[in-house]
This record gives sequence, structure tokens and C-alpha cells, in this order.
Amino acid sequence: MRPRSATAPVAAFDLHILCRLSVTESEDGESLEAQIAQAKQDAAVVLGVDLDRIAFVESPQLEPPPEAATAVKVSARYISGGSSWEQRQDLQDVLDDARAGRCRAVLTPNLDRVARNVEVAERFKRELLAAGVRTMYEGRSPLDLADDHQNLVYGMRATFSAYERAIIHRRNFSGHIRAAREGFYVGGNIPFGTTLAPTGLRSKSRRLRMVIDDDEMSIVNRLFAMRADGASLEDLVTWTRERGVRPNPHHYLSRGPGLTRSHIEAILKNEFYATGCYRFTIATARWPSEVVEQYLDLPNPVPRELFDQLAAQRARRVGDRQSPGAYLLSGLVFHRESSTRFQSSVSKTPTRRYFYYRNPAWGAARRALHAKSHLTTAMLIPTDGNHPVYSSIARRTLESLVLTELSRLAERPSLVADLVDAAKVNRAAESSATRDAHLRKLAEVNEAQAAMERFLVAFASGVLPMTNATTRKHDELRARVRRLEAEAGQLLKAHRGALTAPDTAERIRSALAALPERLSAAQPRDQVSLIRALVSKVWVDNYGRVSIDLALG
Repeated sequence: MRPRSATAPVAAFDLHILCRLSVTESEDGESLEAQIAQAKQDAAVVLGVDLDRIAFVESPQLEPPPEAATAVKVSARYISGGSSWEQRQDLQDVLDDARAGRCRAVLTPNLDRVARNVEVAERFKRELLAAGVRTMYEGRSPLDLADDHQNLVYGMRATFSAYERAIIHRRNFSGHIRAAREGFYVGGNIPFGTTLAPTGLRSKSRRLRMVIDDDEMSIVNRLFAMRADGASLEDLVTWTRERGVRPNPHHYLSRGPGLTRSHIEAILKNEFYATGCYRFTIATARWPSEVVEQYLDLPNPVPRELFDQLAAQRARRVGDRQSPGAYLLSGLVFHRESSTRFQSSVSKTPTRRYFYYRNPAWGAARRALHAKSHLTTAMLIPTDGNHPVYSSIARRTLESLVLTELSRLAERPSLVADLVDAAKVNRAAESSATRDAHLRKLAEVNEAQAAMERFLVAFASGVLPMTNATTRKHDELRARVRRLEAEAGQLLKAHRGALTAPDTAERIRSALAALPERLSAAQPRDQVSLIRALVSKVWVDNYGRVSIDLALG
């Protein structure tokens, strides 16, 4: 074959052969080459010419020899059976030829070589018809894609192919799980200190087994010992480089020479070196994932005491790792201008984690003020920071401001009394409104109960028959009574809560005085309860000023 010149006419292919295989080696002996050979034999029969009179080409950039009477193009490649339309480049090649007038018919050894996906198969058929190609051969059997009956056969075959693909997918996943339970390697990175040994089995899920690499495991034990003796991670990295450590090719975290810092951290945190237990997570689409544990007999495991000692040292170095829900003011902080709540958030730097209260509305307002020069850059930079922060306020900063404000209130008992008196006036005004609402709700409860009694009387007297509709009506009436009673109870509770107890001021003063000592001795979640007993809301304005509302109920 010789390259076609730019001005030469494009040769039309009498047939376009389409073959594919999902894996490079099939367990039943099928190969891509065998498919191509069979397809070429079928092409000779379909076209009615001798095999040696056919010029098989693999690219539209190559034209058949002049003496060839028949031109057949072959598109063959390895491609996953689960690929989407966008990933099926082999189908795109066929359609490119069809749209350019280079393709007259398509041949495939089996229709499931086109697709095991109904949507892809139907789209391929529509695109062929739109390009003027209406004949497809399955082996030596022709299919007229424009004929209704043969179109039905094509659709049925596509549906069965998709069904078969789902069955194969499920069977392969089940086989993966069984292989992992039996101790075979089923994919993913393996821990440093192990390697993969061939089993001699042909099954794809059982070709390899994870075994101990004695040389690497001795390095692991040395890393644990050096770390316990006070060596830094940088010292361990240097030691592995000087020693010329090169991980075996089955690890992808490091290639050497030496181990990286992240790889050493992963080794020191991996409980596998103390227990010999390694967990494989088997997951696939449309199927629940499963974690399978494999146990290896470690010749020299890391002592459990040593592993726990290093874990405790890591926890001390990392410091406070409270979850966002354990923040001291979680759920209490609001932006004054927009009345939106601040959310607990965490950011991580290469050296440590930082905890914040964050509010996008607050950040947008502060950006606008900064653009108008109402907020200077210095006002937006935290005490220990080096760049402006708009939407977040450091947890320690905000909590310190609130605790300082509570300390000031503890030093001014008269101010607490004034706040309680003001709240008493407001609650008195609210009390009458809640009482009226409670009375109106009680009237609704009485009316609903009366309707319920009338329904039961009618049912007992035989006026209403025993049907599904009657039962449904009874359930609706009973549910309405319960809902109205619950609402009345809430209104009564709100009415009683509006009445401030006479010793409220003294209670708050006592709690404020004892707060520092109780906070220092309490656990994080108990600290949250202590703050909630005193503070109902914390307000942060656009300029970062903080004010609090006491819990005076």
C-alpha cells in the first residue's frame, strides 16, 4: 500500500469490518486477531470474490493497490464493553467514512461487537441510515437497517446484548469479591513491604497474590524504630535516599531512589504493619461496595505498643481536631445585617489545620466596604495572618471576643439586672399575644374533637359502612386532633416561657461568675452546653464588631 496524494480521489470501501475485544487476552481463547481473520473470510463470502482479490486497509489515508478489484477497511481495537458513545472511536471511524461516501456496508462478526448498550447501538444505526448506509452483516447474514422486520431483529439483539453485558458485569464483580475473599490480588496500590507473585492461574482475578517482600519489610521496621527514637520525617527521607531504597514496581506512591515524605507518613499510619490485616474495597457501578479483609503472616510485625506510641505522638503534634459541630459557638453566630448564620469550617495548610466561622453574605458585604475604602486592608488581615480574609473569622478570635464580653458582664451585675428588666417588659407584651393564640388553638382542638365524636357515633350506629374510605377518614380526623393538640402545647410552652422567673438576674450573674472555671474543666461538648445556657445569639456586623444576646428565658 502507498500513501494517497492530496489530489487523488478517495476510494470507496465496498465493506467496512468492525471488530473489538474488551481485554487483550480472553479466557475462552478468543482474540482480536481471530475475530479479524474470521471477519475477512466472511467478507470474501459476502462480496463473492476470492480472498486474495480483496485489499484490506486500516486507514482512510491509504488507498488500495490499483489492481485490487475490491477494497475493504478493517477497524479493530481493544475497547471496554461499557464505553459510552463519546468513547467509541471505532464507531466514529465507521461513521466518518459513511458520511464521506467511503462506506457502502458494514460487517461485524457479531452484533454485540457494535455495542452492549441499547442507546449506543440504536444511535449507530440511525447515523448509518442518515449517511446512506442501510446494510449491515452479522457474519454472513445481511440485515437491512431500513426494513421494519429486520430492524426489529436488530433492536432485539441490541437489547439482549445489553442484558448480557449486565449479567457479565455482575458476574465479574461477584468473581472479584470471591477472589479477594480467597486471598488473591484484585487491584489497587499495595502496602510497601509487600509484592505481587504470579499464581499461574488464567483467571483475570486470580493471576496474582500479595506476598511479603522481606527486604522492604525490614526497611519498614527500621522506619518505625527510627521515628520512635526521635528522627524527623525529613531524616527518614534522607536515610532512605542514602540507602538507595527503590520500591518494587507494584507501588505507585514512590519510584525511588528513596521514599517520599507522604509515602513514609502513609507507612507510619498503616495498621497493616502491626496486624497483618489489609482491606480491599471492591466497588462498581450499580452495585454496593464491599470491604474484604486479607491477612498476611508478617515475619516481623511492628510491636503494637510502638505503633500506638507513634499514633499518640501524631495526635499531640496535630493538636485540636474538633469536628465542626463541636465548635464553642456552633449555631449561635449570625451576621447582623443579613441575619444569616455563620457555618463552622476547617481549612488545612501544609503545617496544620485552622478552624473558622464562615459566612458568604458577611464576606460579600466586607468586600463591598473594602472596595469603597470603608474597610482598610489592615482591618481585614487576622492577627497571625499575612493576607486579607473576608468571609471567615478565626474560631479562637471570635470565641475569645465572646468570652471577653461575658467577663465584662460578670463585672457589671447592674447591667445584667437592666437587661433582665428590659426582657421582662418585652416578654410581657409577647405574653398576651401567645395567650390569645393558645386560646384560639384550644378552640380548634375542641372543634376537631367534636367532629371526631360525630364520626364515631355515625359509625357505631351503622350509618357509615366499614370501608377503606371510612378507615382513611377516621385516620385523618385522629391525625388532625393530634396535630392541633401538639400546636396548642407549643403555644402554651411559649406563653409560659414569656414569663421571666424572678431569680433570672441572680442566676445569670452566678453562671457568669463561675463560667471561666467550669469551661476550663469541661469537655468540648459540655463547654457548648455551658455557653448555650448563657448566650442565645452572637451578632457580627460588617466591621467585625461582636455583640451578644443573653439567654434570658
